[in-house]
Amino acid sequence: MAVETFEKLNPEHIDAFREVGNIGMGSTATALSVMINSPTDISIPDVRVVAADAAKNLLTAISGAALGMVIDITGDITGKLLHIIPSQFAQRVINTYYEKQISTWDDLNEMDFSVIFEMTNITSAQYVNALSDLLGMFIDISTPRRSENLAAEVNGTPSLLFINTSLIILENMQKDFMIFLPDEHSLDPIIEKLKLRKAK
Repeated sequence: MAVETFEKLNPEHIDAFREVGNIGMGSTATALSVMINSPTDISIPDVRVVAADAAKNLLTAISGAALGMVIDITGDITGKLLHIIPSQFAQRVINTYYEKQISTWDDLNEMDFSVIFEMTNITSAQYVNALSDLLGMFIDISTPRRSENLAAEVNGTPSLLFINTSLIILENMQKDFMIFLPDEHSLDPIIEKLKLRKAK
């Protein structure tokens, strides 16, 4: 029977995704430290399955204080990543290059977006590379695009994987969030790969 929802993942599967998050975000911290020329550390990611309704409520609540980026996933599995960037974190990254106060998308110009897109490319690529290595699958990603309605991005999904990470940049903690949304037909192959990995 097909696995139609993340709620059917067992704790070992969640631990495997936590490992992916740990490896991927660890690589992200290294790449980000080079990008912003500042020492960057990272917490162990908090990975949990969240019902879509709860996620919609959260995304609606933070929509005014966070920037949403969508990355399409193609290859052996398909779906998307949502990268949710609190405005404080976006401002910290942009301020590496020039001073800028940010609260919503309306505050950003073309140059600001280029910085955010570059950062999102780094974070999404590192996470997907770690996932690809763990599963032994070919996974590709699209160029990030912005979303002005994050809650709508999870429509039609009963549950999702929420990845909450803290980045420490020059002793200042910055929150960073990702939501992994594989298409329904992609979750079964992921589970099978995780089972094979455990059996080795």
